[in-house]
Amino acid sequence: MKKWLLLALLSPLVLSAQIVQDVNRDNYVNCGDVSAIYSYLLDGDMTFAATCDVNGDGDITAYDITCIYNHMLGHDASNDRRMSFLHISDTHSVDVTLRPALEILNSDPTYSFMILTGDFLPTELMMQEVLASEKPVFIIPGNHDSWDVGTTANALGQRGFREQVLDRLYPNGEVNFGEDSISNYFYADVTQNGCTIRVIGLDLYEIETVGNFMKNSVIFSQKQIDWLIGVLEDSGDKDGVIILTHNGFGNARSNPRDDDYINEFVSITAYTFPDTYNYFGLGDADLVPSIVEAYMTGENLSDTTFYGGYQLQKINVTTNFDGPHNNFIAHFGGHIHFDVVEYLSWHPHQLMSIIAYGGRGNGGRDYNDLIKTDTGEDSYTINANNINFTTHEHQIVRIGSKRKVDGTLREQILFNF
Repeated sequence: MKKWLLLALLSPLVLSAQIVQDVNRDNYVNCGDVSAIYSYLLDGDMTFAATCDVNGDGDITAYDITCIYNHMLGHDASNDRRMSFLHISDTHSVDVTLRPALEILNSDPTYSFMILTGDFLPTELMMQEVLASEKPVFIIPGNHDSWDVGTTANALGQRGFREQVLDRLYPNGEVNFGEDSISNYFYADVTQNGCTIRVIGLDLYEIETVGNFMKNSVIFSQKQIDWLIGVLEDSGDKDGVIILTHNGFGNARSNPRDDDYINEFVSITAYTFPDTYNYFGLGDADLVPSIVEAYMTGENLSDTTFYGGYQLQKINVTTNFDGPHNNFIAHFGGHIHFDVVEYLSWHPHQLMSIIAYGGRGNGGRDYNDLIKTDTGEDSYTINANNINFTTHEHQIVRIGSKRKVDGTLREQILFNF
């Protein structure tokens, strides 16, 4: 009898259709209720409009979805401090993902900002759509943005990306750039509901600052790394810190991903690619994670040498963080065109959230496990990141293409920070 009672309490089955989280009134609280809210938000489906406002605040937003997941997990989130943002990447001159992401960002009060982690390759129409956003959109360059000038339409190079994208987006000092006029790295603080997230955007392709070496290779300057350390030294009082990079941190030669670890947000074919993060060139894939590790733990680095990518130039790192700090949320990237969201195997407290290709189709990669269409919900790829500062939980919910080739769904996952 006691065992039966425990199972009943843990099950998503509810015994009364009047429970507010049971949006579709089928006597269960589960992902079907989440889908009912998304159908309302994205498609205007009014079937369950009367029951979608789960938290009773007068609006139907992603917070209502969070309330459903919290109910399933047995957590009362009524007094939690929260903040949410959207993540897309690799649009490659196509607004199939950019447009719905901007529509959700500006129509849903849940979301404070959006990040786009490289290979933007914007058309002028796409730029106008981003410029029209009522909320901040933070964009960093990818390898195609920086390297393909003269060979790929809309590739801008280091200087062009700063002048034609970032300076147009932030003309009035909304973000804090590095010292040089061609620096594409920056930080900005976003505050909502009394919570502040510091967004740090890095540039892995400082071609004009440092010099060319090998196409698509990662090129960091000493100046950018010194700047990053200084920004982190001043980040301890923020509720959360996120870092944007185009690539992830690992390859077959140095710090490969743990191919024994597969979760709901790791491509089902990722285990066949030990260099999944695909950190190009001779740059040291552990440079940024080591600095973040020192920030998180307070175990500082002293005159430690890494390599920045160009002719094996040395980058010397010394940190003086007053840690430990528990406000680092995750690294965010794209580049590989499929999903890999997991803790770094060699820094198991640092989450790396890489999102799949945001253009049309699968991005030319036959190992992308998503079934994508040219139009409709399965055509775009968006991750909604819901941060709970009270419980230190980071929930990622997939909006758009979630059907995988094995018939399962990529819906949501929960991490701690």
